[in-house]
Amino acid sequence: MIKKIVVGIVAVGMLWSSCSNDIDLIDTKKEIPVVYGLLSRQDTAHYIRIERAFADNKVSGLELAKNVDSLYYTDAIAQLVNVKTNKSYTLTKVDGNKEGYKRQTGIFVDSPNYLYKIKAKDIDLVENETFKLVLKHKNGSLITEAQTIILPDMELLEARTLINAQNGGEKRLNVLGSMNIFWQSSNVVVSKMYDIKMLIAITEYPKDGSAERKVNLEWNIVNSFVPNESEVFPNINQVTYREKNSNAFYKFLAQNLSDKSVLRKLENVRFRIDSGGKEFYDYIDIGNVNLGITGTEVAPTYSNINNGYGILSSRNHFISRPLLISERSMDSLSNSVITKNLGFFQ
Repeated sequence: MIKKIVVGIVAVGMLWSSCSNDIDLIDTKKEIPVVYGLLSRQDTAHYIRIERAFADNKVSGLELAKNVDSLYYTDAIAQLVNVKTNKSYTLTKVDGNKEGYKRQTGIFVDSPNYLYKIKAKDIDLVENETFKLVLKHKNGSLITEAQTIILPDMELLEARTLINAQNGGEKRLNVLGSMNIFWQSSNVVVSKMYDIKMLIAITEYPKDGSAERKVNLEWNIVNSFVPNESEVFPNINQVTYREKNSNAFYKFLAQNLSDKSVLRKLENVRFRIDSGGKEFYDYIDIGNVNLGITGTEVAPTYSNINNGYGILSSRNHFISRPLLISERSMDSLSNSVITKNLGFFQ
């Protein structure tokens, strides 16, 4: 969810067509900035989509959507500013289609696909500090601005997540019973929600003697996880998630491995944890209110873009080192009712 959220925000209700009545509901052409940007310390380059929408009583919205000069600013200057130091960084206007980010075909013109870019090496995204996007015309007049806190880097707390091996070896992950995952950063307050995945590496050995093959599975353990007070330790900047379904790991494998003509070896697992900023949380939270049979007719729209639409936020992620699962967990993988027919061996 954190990686995919609001990817279509620029296409949601931003263009109005004309009204042919005695009274003009829109008496003049009105320009509305539309911004979508996610800043992450893990990215090698940062892209922000900046467009404009129009309310026009003379030209249809569909016609405006296909007009490059209407959709994009021709003279805008986009900068990211470190609010603490007031140091600014100017972004470059590029064609996303040529950068590997091809725009999907739809009601909006798909070529060119202008984005504003800055390479990671050209900007110091300092964790826990506030960065502001400032968009101005070349004459200096302000178009819009928005700000977000740069989320800190994280790491898995292996000492608490892993358990001691039975035979005195390195600590291993227990997936049998409740699985507890602990991680830490320099600030857990600014990260409001998390996606947690397990990356599973398996080697398959066909029983007919043909070549072995590698299989990589991605288990979405939980999306949009918002920890409660008992799951956050702000004094030591730790968060914990507990997977209470004792068979969840085994059920996932059973649902995603159907070939019974192979023997399998579980090589290792890794955790990927993505964090999302306050704006992500507010977007989802406001989208969940006033829904259902007792809700209002129109769902509210979240935006943190001044006098415009869209979202500027921060995200981050980490991937743990490869981990082995515990001996008891391996034994259950080979012999439990759920997975014993999958051919796993130790």
